[in-house]
Amino acid sequence: MDEAYSPLQLLLFGTPDVRVDGVSVQRALSHKGVLLLAFLALTSGRPVSTSVIADAVFPDSQSEDPHEVIKKIVQQVRRALREEAYRLSTPAPRMLALDLEGALCDWAVFHTMCRESRPESLRHAIALHSRPFVETEIYGWIGAEQARCLRLRQEALEKLFRLALESADLASAAQCLSEQLLFDSSFITLKEALWRELYALLLQRQEFSLFHFHYLQLRAFLDRTAGREPEPETQALYQKIPKAVLIQILKAKERPRKSVLPDTARLPNFPFALLGREEQKRELKAAFTHSRLWTVIGTGGVGKTRFTVEAGQEIATDLKLDVGFIDLVPASPETVLQIVSATLGIKERFGVPLTLSLQEYLILKNVLLILDNCEHVIEAVAELSAELLKGCPNLHLLCTSRETLRVDGERVFLLPPLAVPTLSIPEGSVIAPDRLQACLESDAVRLFCERASAVISNFAFTPQNAPWSSNSAA
Repeated sequence: MDEAYSPLQLLLFGTPDVRVDGVSVQRALSHKGVLLLAFLALTSGRPVSTSVIADAVFPDSQSEDPHEVIKKIVQQVRRALREEAYRLSTPAPRMLALDLEGALCDWAVFHTMCRESRPESLRHAIALHSRPFVETEIYGWIGAEQARCLRLRQEALEKLFRLALESADLASAAQCLSEQLLFDSSFITLKEALWRELYALLLQRQEFSLFHFHYLQLRAFLDRTAGREPEPETQALYQKIPKAVLIQILKAKERPRKSVLPDTARLPNFPFALLGREEQKRELKAAFTHSRLWTVIGTGGVGKTRFTVEAGQEIATDLKLDVGFIDLVPASPETVLQIVSATLGIKERFGVPLTLSLQEYLILKNVLLILDNCEHVIEAVAELSAELLKGCPNLHLLCTSRETLRVDGERVFLLPPLAVPTLSIPEGSVIAPDRLQACLESDAVRLFCERASAVISNFAFTPQNAPWSSNSAA
C-alpha cells in the first residue's frame, strides 16, 4: 500500500513510530501506548482480552489493577490518534481490537510480501525489515516476533537466491547472500551450504574471478565474526580453481590501477603547504592501525581538515588503501547518509536500504574515507560509522570534528594549535633582529606570513610589525 494514501501509519521495524496523516504522534503517545498498538497489530484485527494484554505487554504493572491501567492507556491512544481513534475498539467488555484496514503497517506488509514469490515483493519485504521488529524493547513477545521476522527475512532472501540461480544470474544470487551476511552474522553458520551451491555453479561456468571475489568476502567475514576459516567442503571447491588462472587473478590485482572511488570523492587540493605538523603526522600514522575509526578533534580554525587530508593520504599510501574525502558541511542529521552515498556514486535502488547499498559497495574495498566537519551532525555520523564498520571489514574511517563520535572502538587524536613565540613586547615596539629570526622559525608565524602574503603581495615580516603579527598568529 502507498504510504501517501494511508491515514494511519504504524511503523514497527526499528524504533516504532505512529503517524496520522503523515505526521508523527509519538509525543502524544506514552511508551505503553506504543507497545499496546504494536501488540494489537500482531493479532491482525482479532479481539484480545485485557488480561492477556496485561500479562504480555505490561507485566510490570501487576501491582495495579491491570484493567484500569489499560483503560487509561486506551484513552490516551485514542486522543493521540484523533480521527483514526475509531480503529481501537472495544468489541466486548474487557476486550480490545485494532482495525488496520486501509492503514499502513510495515509489519503486516512485510508478512504479506514474504508469502509471495515475485522478486519485487521479496525485495520490498527485505527492505522493510532493514532493522529488527521494535528493536528498542526486550519483552518476551517482542523477542519471539523478532526471531520470527528474521527467519522470514532469511527465507525471502533464499527465495531470491533460488530465483536468481534459475535465471542464471549468479551475480544477483551472490548479492542475496552478501546482503544477509550484512544484516545477520549468524546466517552463515546455518547456510554456508548455499555459498557452496553458488560456487559450484561459478566453477561450472568458469567464472573464476567472480568466485575468487566472493570467496574472499566469505573468508574475511568468517574470520571477523567467528574467527574461523570456511568449512572444508567450501575450501575444497575454491581449490578447484586452476592454479594458473588464480595466479593471473592475483597478478591482475597487483597491477597499478585507478582508484576504486569516484572523482566526486577525490581529496581537495590546498594552495599552501602543511606547516608544523610533522610530529603529529608521525604520531597518527604510528597509531593508526590500532583502530579502524579515528576522530581528529580540535578547536575551530586549528587546521583539522588540512592536517587530516595530508595525514590520511600518507596513511593510505603506506597501507595500500584507496582514500576518499566527504565534506559534511552541507549535511543535516537527516541527509548525512544521502550525502555520503551521493559522493561515492551510490544510487538508491527500489526495495534496498541505502545503508545496505553502501555496505555492499564498500564491503571488499580497501578504503580510507575522510569524513570532514562532523560536529553538527555528530549523532548521525556516529550511527552511520558504526553500521559501515560493522559490515565492511576493510573500511577505515578518519573523521574531523570538534567533539568525539562516542562510538565503540573509536580512537581520538587531539590536534593542538601551533605554538606561538612569546615576545612580551607591546604592540608598536621594535624587536631585535635575533629575536625576529627566532619568530620566523615558529611554524605559526610562518603560516601567518604565508597566508598574509597571499593577500598582500608585498607583505614582509619586519621588526616593526613582528609583535602584531605574532599576536595575530596566535
